[in-house]
Amino acid sequence: MSPGAAGRPDTVHNLTCPPESDGLRCHRRNPSLLVCSAEHGDHGAALLFSSLITLTSVIVPLAVVLNLTVVVVVLLNRKLHTIINVLVVVLGINNVAWTGLPILLTVQAKVVHPALCSLRAVIFIVTRGVSFTVIITITVLRYMMVVRNRSYPASRRNVLAFVCVCVLPAVVKWLIRRGHQVSACRPIVARNPDGFIIIARFEKAFDLLTSVIATVEYGGGLGILMFCYIGILAISVRSRRRVQEDNAPRGRWADRAARSLHLKSSRASESQPQAEPSPGAAEVVLQPSRLLSRCSVRRAGARRPRVPVGRVDVVTMFSMTVLIATLFVVIFPYVLSIGFINRRAACVMTAEGRLLVFIINVCSMGFGAVVGPVVLVLFSVDFRQAFWSTCGRGVSRGRSRQH
Repeated sequence: MSPGAAGRPDTVHNLTCPPESDGLRCHRRNPSLLVCSAEHGDHGAALLFSSLITLTSVIVPLAVVLNLTVVVVVLLNRKLHTIINVLVVVLGINNVAWTGLPILLTVQAKVVHPALCSLRAVIFIVTRGVSFTVIITITVLRYMMVVRNRSYPASRRNVLAFVCVCVLPAVVKWLIRRGHQVSACRPIVARNPDGFIIIARFEKAFDLLTSVIATVEYGGGLGILMFCYIGILAISVRSRRRVQEDNAPRGRWADRAARSLHLKSSRASESQPQAEPSPGAAEVVLQPSRLLSRCSVRRAGARRPRVPVGRVDVVTMFSMTVLIATLFVVIFPYVLSIGFINRRAACVMTAEGRLLVFIINVCSMGFGAVVGPVVLVLFSVDFRQAFWSTCGRGVSRGRSRQH
C-alpha cells in the first residue's frame, strides 16, 4: 500500500480474508468506507479509549514534572556533577521525550497519517533503546568503580563519550527498523461505528530482523547486567564480612594471648628507664581485640585530617536494582501483548485489540518513566538534600526580587 493511501483514513484495503472471520459484522456506508461492528457490541472500544485518555492525562504530567525535577536539581548542584549523574540527566530527558508517545497514540486511535506513524516509531524505538542503554552503562560504570577501582571524572570528553554510548545504539536501531512493518502505518481495513480504526493484522509480529536485534540487544544487555551485578554484589558481601570479622568478639585463645602480650610489654617498660617522648614521635596504640589482625599507629598530638566533601552519585545500590527491575516491566508487556493479540486475530486487528495494545504500551513505559525519578528521590539522601537546597535558593531569590 502506498503512503498516500495509508494517509487517507477512509481508503479500504483489500484483504484476502473477510473481516467477518474475526467476529465482525460489516457493511458499506459508502463505496470508500467500510463499517464493522463487533457481535457483542462496540461499547468496549469506547471504554478503552476513555481509559487511554485518563492514563495519558495522569502519566504524562507526572512523568514530565518528576523527570524535569531530577534534571534541574542535578544541573544546579555542582556536588552532583558526576558522570553517573550525567547519565541520570540523559535518562530524565529521555523520559520527558517519551511523553509525546501517549499523546500520539490517543490521536492515532481515529487518525492515521504516515508522518504520525514515523514520529511514533522514532519516539518508541529511540526512547526505549536509550533507557535500556543508560541503565546498562550506569551498571558498568558502578562495576568499574567498585570492583576495578577506576575513576571517571565528569570532564567534557567523558560526558560526550558516555552520552554517545547511550544514544547512538538506539538511533542506529531506529535507522535499521524504520522500514519495518511495525514502524510503518498498517493498512486501514474499516472503522467501527464510533470511528475507531480497524487495521490489517501483522503478517509476522516478529520476523528474523526483529528477533536478531532483540537477541543482540536484550540478550547481550541482560548478560552484561548480570555479570556486573554479581561482581558488585560479591564485593559488597566481602566488605560486610570483613567488617563483621573486625567487630566480632575474639575467642578465649585470642584474649589470653592479648593479655599475656600486654602484660609482658608492661613489665618490660617498667624494668627499663623511660625516656621522654619527642613531640613528633609515633605512638603505637595496642588494641587487644584486634591485636592478632593489625595495629593502629597514630602520631601523638596530631589531628585527624578533615575529609573533603566530594561529589556524590544519586544512584544507590538499591535504586539501581529497582531500575533494572523496571526494564522487564517496560520491555516485555508490550512485546507479549502485541504478539498475543496479533496471533489471535484471523484477519484484522479490531479497534478493541488495537486500543488495548496502546494502553499496555502507555502503562508499561509510563511505569518506567515515573518510577525512575521516584526511586532516586526516595533512596538518595544526597539528592533530597540537593533538592531542598535548590528549593531554598529559589524561595530566597523570589523574596529578594519582591523586596
